[in-house]
Amino acid sequence: MYDASSSSISLFIALLIASGLFKLRRNV
Repeated sequence: MYDASSSSISLFIALLIASGLFKLRRNV
């Protein structure tokens, strides 16, 4: 079972990584 806090943190990290990759793609 996953805790709500851990799942939210993982989602936040995933969003940060996705946004970072998107910015890198746009810059290139």
